[in-house]
Amino acid sequence: MYIFGLLLTLGCAIKAAMHDWQGLTIPNILSLIITTLFAVTYTIVTLTSDAHAFAPLLSHLTVAGGIFAATFLLYMLGMFGAGDVKLATAVSLWLGMAGLMPFLFYTTLAGGVLGVMALRLRKAGTVPAWLNSGWVMQLRGGKNAVPYGVAIAVGFILALGYNGALSPATLQSFVG
Repeated sequence: MYIFGLLLTLGCAIKAAMHDWQGLTIPNILSLIITTLFAVTYTIVTLTSDAHAFAPLLSHLTVAGGIFAATFLLYMLGMFGAGDVKLATAVSLWLGMAGLMPFLFYTTLAGGVLGVMALRLRKAGTVPAWLNSGWVMQLRGGKNAVPYGVAIAVGFILALGYNGALSPATLQSFVG
């Protein structure tokens, strides 16, 4: 169940990033699915397995609450969209306290790359066809926005890798 839940969650995070890249929106259903997958996977794995893929529940809830508070503040300041708040909160449930700092680091780094990219694209004369998405067209039309869902998804995936959640040893513990 762990591998199934994790793979579906990764797929939803990638789908959210793609939606954000295309049109600066993240469907609510993706954050809801990620949250539900965490609840179901956590419950089943902790009740039926000796493998230790998760920290105590309070660790996961504390991280998600902190991420929600921080991103909601950014939303209130006009720096984040509501979809970004929901996506960051949902994926942070999977990380626990040990994954918080890597998630913040990698998400911030990816967001910085997107910000620099936005500045360059705004000034570019022509844009390669593969970059000509809805977000880039809005950016070139004068909208000041970055698809931060992309940064959140990248930060989440790299934090999982850093934490070892995607390591062969962790995944093997659920197969055998």
